[in-house]
Formats: sequence, structure tokens, C-alpha cells
Amino acid sequence: ETDESQDSISDDELSNGYSGEDDYDDQADEVPPPPQLPEVSEERLQEAWPLGVDTFGIFVCPITHDVMTDPVVSADGHTYERSAISQWFEVSRKSPVTGQTLRHIELVPNQS
Repeated sequence: ETDESQDSISDDELSNGYSGEDDYDDQADEVPPPPQLPEVSEERLQEAWPLGVDTFGIFVCPITHDVMTDPVVSADGHTYERSAISQWFEVSRKSPVTGQTLRHIELVPNQS
């Protein structure tokens, strides 16, 4: 017998629905969560932010005026807190910032 027979999937495994995905799923469950980030003071963040204090507004949702935790980009190109823009779209198809009617209401996570 050769090593190939040990590495290949048998006809019985194929007929029983073996896909090899079970092994992958088990490995995916073993991935540890990312480490907990330490809290950082606002002063330290301001020191590290090269664009200056006046630019912190990019983290604020134009609807809620709170710092976004789940930012998404709408068809108008602006970023909003997901829950806020989703509620907005329940009653309006216009941009909260520009007032223009949007072509669609799909939301894309803002990764930046």
C-alpha cells in the first residue's frame, strides 16, 4: 500500500457525503478571539491623531451626533451609524445630509 491511499478519500466516504468541511469547521472554532484592547484616554488619542482635534467629527454620525460603533456608507457616500440610517430608511429614501433621493438603500461597512 502506498501513502496515496491514506491521503485520498475512499469511495465509502464520498458516498456517505464526506466533504472534508467538518475538519475545516473544527479548525475554525479553535481560532482564539482577538485580545481585549486597553482603554486609552482622550488626551492620548488626541496626541496620536495627526489631523488635529477639529477632525474628530469624522467619527460622529450625522444623525445621532454620537461616535459611531458600527459605521456604514450609504449611497450618498456619507458614513452613518448602521442602526440610525436603517431607522431613517424606514421613513425616507432621501439622504439625511444632502436631502437628495438615493438610488438605493444598500449599506456597506466602512472599513476605514
